[in-house]
Amino acid sequence: MSQARFNAGLGTRQAVNVRAYPPRPKRSVRVPRQELEVKLADLQHDYADLHTQIFEAAQVHRRLCAPRHVRFENFEIASEIFAVRHLPGDFFTVTEKSDGVILALGDICGKGLAAGMWTTHLVGLVGARVAVTSKPEAIVTGVNRDICLLKSFMPLASLFLAKLDPNTGIVKYCSAGHPPAVLLRANGEVELLSEGGMLLGVVPAAPYVCGSFELRAGDV
Repeated sequence: MSQARFNAGLGTRQAVNVRAYPPRPKRSVRVPRQELEVKLADLQHDYADLHTQIFEAAQVHRRLCAPRHVRFENFEIASEIFAVRHLPGDFFTVTEKSDGVILALGDICGKGLAAGMWTTHLVGLVGARVAVTSKPEAIVTGVNRDICLLKSFMPLASLFLAKLDPNTGIVKYCSAGHPPAVLLRANGEVELLSEGGMLLGVVPAAPYVCGSFELRAGDV
């Protein structure tokens, strides 16, 4: 076969290939406007429903916490919690008992809905322990043990728990991995309250110790 005939054959094959494989027609991806409007309306309804449920959950959380202002004898207790993402992972409770007032300030590691849901559970664990004892270190030790039983599910948490004797002003406290509470004396002196132990939910048999101080007139 001559070079000319070979080249002619190539040219023929190229021409045939072009005619044999024409471009495929483009498929239409248009969605009817009415269908889009229906889907958008459904999304808006779901969003509004979710927002309502989050708001209701936040109200439940608020009721679980202590009143914003409460008074025992000569002592006033004021509190406020601000959520970062609708539902807070923090809580503050006040429980009056025959031998004193139990104050509990806790924080679930994390933010958002999951932290808010676990906060409710932690409040329940603390309440169950407060019902059987008033010793801060015993309450914290028990709560830590309870959380460790659920450690594969429940996130870590910190807790500052104190018992106030309104008759004497003596406060006994135990801090489980919580940032030190600040005691501001009337004369301007500052004390950090850090006695306690590690975060809740780390070691089942973790030791916790109790600290104490006297709350005098003008102290915060």
